[in-house]
Amino acid sequence: VQIRGPDGFDRYVWMPIGDTTQGITVRNSGRFYVTVYDNAGCLGRSDTVDVVVNPLPRPTIQVLGDTSLCDGDSVVLRAFLAGTRTYLWSTGGTRDTIVVRRAGTYGVEVTDTNGCRAVAATRTITVRPRPARATILPSDTVRVCPDTMATLTVGTGYFIVNWNNGMTGPTIRVGPGRYWCNVANTLDCWNGSDTVTVIEYPEPT
Repeated sequence: VQIRGPDGFDRYVWMPIGDTTQGITVRNSGRFYVTVYDNAGCLGRSDTVDVVVNPLPRPTIQVLGDTSLCDGDSVVLRAFLAGTRTYLWSTGGTRDTIVVRRAGTYGVEVTDTNGCRAVAATRTITVRPRPARATILPSDTVRVCPDTMATLTVGTGYFIVNWNNGMTGPTIRVGPGRYWCNVANTLDCWNGSDTVTVIEYPEPT
């Protein structure tokens, strides 16, 4: 903050810092006054000015989840600073939290109750691709003869294949029932599949 003494004097002495210019820049809290001297050597003293310099706020961004997402997932970023009055995110958001679904670097500027502004250290969010939704072959409804098994497959393009009956792997042999699976890629992102029904023909009479 800048403090300026009155015009029309030959000499200025600011206390307690001893500066002799008409105006001073104050960066620390304290009590300041100026003694002025005119061209006859007469002096006068100003009123005391109390200056309070508030510390800059130190906001942080909390990630309420993982900084690495699978495509379609989201994470909440929360700006934290006690006594904050306003928020301005790099996305344009003005609340203390934002929901992030896209890869990028996110920051926030906060203004505290003293009107002091500061920018939090940014957080970077990455997004990993999901595997394609699995198609089980044969599809829809599969009919089998009594006491025989159906072969269901989703191919070999997946790192993990977990079937709803507890079996694993791209190809399984099963009896009558409804089957689907969850598939994952090497980035640990998952997707689902369609559902296939296996029906057993009635035994001939």
